[in-house]
Amino acid sequence: MSPATADLIRKLVAGLVSVLITVLLFRVMFRVAHGRGSLADAEMWIALVLLGLGVTWVKAARRMRREPEPPEDPHA
Repeated sequence: MSPATADLIRKLVAGLVSVLITVLLFRVMFRVAHGRGSLADAEMWIALVLLGLGVTWVKAARRMRREPEPPEDPHA
């Protein structure tokens, strides 16, 4: 897999996880605001798991360092 493809996949997964976290967070906050939130709320726990996954994903996805290119020969 090329570095460009790996970077594209990483960005797509990160975007998808962030959208899911946001949607679930708003759903949970809406229920809590209307007095229907509880610790047994499955969406709250899913949002927390996705948040943990997102943080782990970002920390684990370190950019690979490219080897420095040799300087060009000015006499060539």
